[in-house]
Amino acid sequence: MNAYLTLQDIRPGQNRYRSYIIKIETIDIGNNHSYVVKLIWGRIRGKKRILSYVCSNLDEIRSLLRPILKTRLRHGYRLVDKSENFPEYGILDKFQIGQLTDSNQLFLFQ
Repeated sequence: MNAYLTLQDIRPGQNRYRSYIIKIETIDIGNNHSYVVKLIWGRIRGKKRILSYVCSNLDEIRSLLRPILKTRLRHGYRLVDKSENFPEYGILDKFQIGQLTDSNQLFLFQ
């Protein structure tokens, strides 16, 4: 499984241009399938931070992502992109749908 989710919080009046990406990739460790969950966040067009977790099943991934998604929702992030095979979470329905930021819109903020 290769899945991703992209969240953004853009508020020009507050000079706020944030991005939060969650990627889930399947890896083989020995004879077992495991998952790597990568959290990538930072300022849009800026330096990013990356944190990776190894999970053995989808339940572990759900437990890991539940508080993260709740926090992003509380902080005003919008859902801008999601792969079809990203695991379903009820909280994703609560996110407002945003649009991917056109790189031309941000040329002033490089």
